[in-house]
Amino acid sequence: MSVDIIASFLPWILFSVIPVHNRGQLIFTLLFLLIFAILTSFKQLKKAFILPWATVIFFALMSIIIIVLKQYWVTHYLGVLANFVLWVIASGSLVVNKPFTAQYAREQVSKDKWQTDTFIFINKKLTLILSLFFTFSLVVSVLRLFLPQFNHWIFQSLQWSSMLVAIWLCVWFPKWYRRSRRKYESISN
Repeated sequence: MSVDIIASFLPWILFSVIPVHNRGQLIFTLLFLLIFAILTSFKQLKKAFILPWATVIFFALMSIIIIVLKQYWVTHYLGVLANFVLWVIASGSLVVNKPFTAQYAREQVSKDKWQTDTFIFINKKLTLILSLFFTFSLVVSVLRLFLPQFNHWIFQSLQWSSMLVAIWLCVWFPKWYRRSRRKYESISN
C-alpha cells in the first residue's frame, strides 16, 4: 500500500478520530479537513484520482450544507454518509471494472505491468477488501444510529479493529500473491 493512498485516506481517518462536541468544532473540522484534503492530495487531484476528488467533494458539500445552508440535522448522519461515500468509491470502481487502487499502484510499477494479470488481480482484490471493510463500517455506523443505548466505544472499537485488519490485508496480500504466483510458476515450469 503506497504512502499516497494512505495520505488520501488520512482526511477520512482524521474525521473519525477528531472529537467534535459542538457546531463550532464541527465547522472547524470540516473546513480543516477540506483544506487538508486539497493540500495532501493535490498531485492526485490533478491526475483525476477518484478518492481525493470524492474526499474534497464530500467535505465541501458537507461544509456547504452545514455552514451555509445551516442544515444541522445532517450532523447526526455524518458517520453513515462518510462510510457510504467510501463504500460507493470502492464498490463502484469494482462494478465498472476499474479498481480505484490501481490508480495508486500505477505510480509504483512500470507501465508494462499495468495490463498484466497479476496487477489487475491484485488491485481487484485490494479494492474488494476495502469495499468489504467499508460495507462493515457502514453497517456499524447505521447500527450506531439505531442502537444509541450501546456504548459508542463498542462501535468505535469494531470500526478501528476492522480498519487495522483491512490495512494489514492490503499490505500483506500483494506480497503474498506475487510470492505464491512465482512459486507456482517455478513449480509448473
